[in-house]
Amino acid sequence: MNSQDTIAALSSASVAAGRAGVSIIRLSGPDSFSAISRFFPNFRIPPRRGILQATVNIEGLTAAVCLYVFPSPHSYTGQDMVELHLPAVGAVVEVLYKKLSGCVRQAGPGEFTLRAYLNGRMDLTAAEAVAQIISGSNAAQIAAAEKLLAGNLSGAAADMRRQILDLLSQLEAGLDFADEEIEFVSVEQAAEALASLTARLEDLLGSTILYERMIDLPSVGIAGAVNAGKSRLLNALLGKDRSIVSSCGATTRDVLAEVLSLGDVDCVLFDCAGLGTEAADDPLDALARQAARSALAGADAMLFCVDIGKEDLTDDRAVYALLAGRPFLAIATQCDRVGGDSMSGRLERLHRTFGCAFLPTSACSGMGLDALKAGLGDLLATLRPGATEADPPIAVNQRHRQILTETDASLAEARREILAGRPEIAAMCLRTAWSRLGSIEREDIEEQILERIFSRFCIGK
Repeated sequence: MNSQDTIAALSSASVAAGRAGVSIIRLSGPDSFSAISRFFPNFRIPPRRGILQATVNIEGLTAAVCLYVFPSPHSYTGQDMVELHLPAVGAVVEVLYKKLSGCVRQAGPGEFTLRAYLNGRMDLTAAEAVAQIISGSNAAQIAAAEKLLAGNLSGAAADMRRQILDLLSQLEAGLDFADEEIEFVSVEQAAEALASLTARLEDLLGSTILYERMIDLPSVGIAGAVNAGKSRLLNALLGKDRSIVSSCGATTRDVLAEVLSLGDVDCVLFDCAGLGTEAADDPLDALARQAARSALAGADAMLFCVDIGKEDLTDDRAVYALLAGRPFLAIATQCDRVGGDSMSGRLERLHRTFGCAFLPTSACSGMGLDALKAGLGDLLATLRPGATEADPPIAVNQRHRQILTETDASLAEARREILAGRPEIAAMCLRTAWSRLGSIEREDIEEQILERIFSRFCIGK
C-alpha cells in the first residue's frame, strides 16, 4: 500500500435514500488541495489550518460546503488533508465522491490512521485505541478506549524505559571501570530499582490492561429507580465496595464500571444514577440521569432492579419502559427486609405488574447472588453464541500483554543476576527488557501486526 499517494473516503454514515444529512468526504495526500481545486476554482491553500465556506455545482445542483483544510504537517495524518462537510441528499454526495475518486485513490480500511502512525502523529497504542473507539458498542467500551488513547500505557512504558536505561548505563559504567575503585550503583540499589520496576510493570498488567480488557467485554447495566438497591447489588456482586451506598436518594451520579467474572464469561458491570418520572431539581441530578440513559442505551444487557418492599411502582414502570426489546434479568432487591410469608406475594405482584418473573436477592445476606450470576452468564452466552476462548476477538490486547509479560520476565532475570554477582548478564537482560518494552509504541513492529491492527478499521478512519 503506497502511503505517499492521495486517498479519499466517505467518512460518515450513508444518508438514506430520500433523506438529507451532513456527509463528510475526507482526503489526505500530496494532491489533496489540487483535487479540491478542480471543484472549487476559487480555492486557495490557507497558510494554516482553517475552515472555508464554498459552493459546489453537481450536475446542475448547487450545494453549500464547509471545507476543513489542514496543511501538512499539522493534520491527523501528517499530510495535506481536506474534509468536505456537505449537507445534501445522498445522491449528490455519491456523485461528488465518484468524481473525486476519478483523480485520487479510494482509501482502504484504517488507512488514514495508518498514515498518522507512519508519519509519527501517534504511536501504535493510540492507533489501536482509535480502532476500539470506532468499534465500541457501549459507553463502558468507549470510555476504556479513550483511556488507552490518552496514552496511559505508552506513557508509562516510555517512562519505564527511561528508568531501565538509567540503570543500564550505571551498570555498564561499572563494568567499564571494573579495575577502578568507583561504584556507580551498588548491588542493593540495583536490586531495589529492579524490584520497583517489576512492581510497576505488574501494576500495568493488573490495571492498564484492564482498560483494554473492558473494551472487548459485553457490558451489563444495572437499571432501576432511585434507591432500588443498585449500588448495594453492584458491591455484592463484585465482592468489594465499588459504589457509595447511602440511605439518601440519588447518591450515585457517575457511571461506575468494573469487570465482573462469571466463570466461563466476563462482563463489564456498571451502576448509574436512578431514573424516575419526576423532573430533577438539581442540575447535577439531571446530568446524572442523562448519563445513565446514555450508558444504558449502549449496554448489551441489563439487570432491572426493583425494591421488593416498595409500594408505589410508578418510577419502576418508567424504567421498565426503557427495556423494551432489550435482553435483561428482572431482580427483586432487598429481600432481607420482608418476611418469608410476604415475599411470595410480593414477587407475584411484581410478576403481574411487569409480566416477567423476578429473582429474589439480598445484597446484605447474599441471597440469590449465585443464581443471579449463573443467570447472567447464561444470558450473555446467548448474546455471543460463536465466541470461544480459542478465538479471541481482539488480537492487539494479547500483543500488549505479551510484551509486558516478557519485559517482566527479563527484569526478574536481571535482578537474579545482579544478586548473584553477574552484572554482565544482568546488563544483557536489561537491554532485552528495554528493547521489548519499546515495541509497544513504535520499535520493531512487524508488518503482519500492522495489517492485523488496521484491517479491523472501517474505511474512512
